Amino acid sequence: MDWVEVAMQEYQTLRDEILLSFENQQQILNYGIASMGIIIGFAANKWEETLIIDMMLFVLVPILSHLVTLIWNGEINRISRAGQFIKKKEEIINRYIMSSSDASDEPLYWETWLRSYKSEKKNFKTKWNYYATLSMLFLINCASVLLGFIHNTSISGMESRLLFSIISLFNVVAFGVHFVIFNKVKK
Repeated sequence: MDWVEVAMQEYQTLRDEILLSFENQQQILNYGIASMGIIIGFAANKWEETLIIDMMLFVLVPILSHLVTLIWNGEINRISRAGQFIKKKEEIINRYIMSSSDASDEPLYWETWLRSYKSEKKNFKTKWNYYATLSMLFLINCASVLLGFIHNTSISGMESRLLFSIISLFNVVAFGVHFVIFNKVKK
């Protein structure tokens, strides 16, 4: 087995890892959002059960939304790492093939093109898809906390506003951290 075959096997393995990571991202979102919807639906059906509903809406859904976002961001990082490595592999393999053959075009170019294309286009569509997904998870989180606030009649006005403010502030800060983590991923 020569060097090019080994390099191409590694290249293909990394391409497969990227595809698997895209599938994982979709499954994370599907299961996570479905779970949050089920919890919120259950809470709506058990509206009289104060403590259970408060725990679901104030604690369970927000924690689940943060976990989904964290795992989803992890898959984005995984894709980016593999893509960066593939880009370097493309350059090495292309240099080797171009120097040892009379080929006029580089045979491997996808990751190189993708990354140069992104830098040329300021409003790259994928970036906005990620922002939309992050926003959707944040809004589900906020809706859950707002429903919990509306539901919670057992706490006095001042205590209720304080609880709502603390939970809301935590969620805004946590999603801000998720946003920063996403933007630090080398694309």
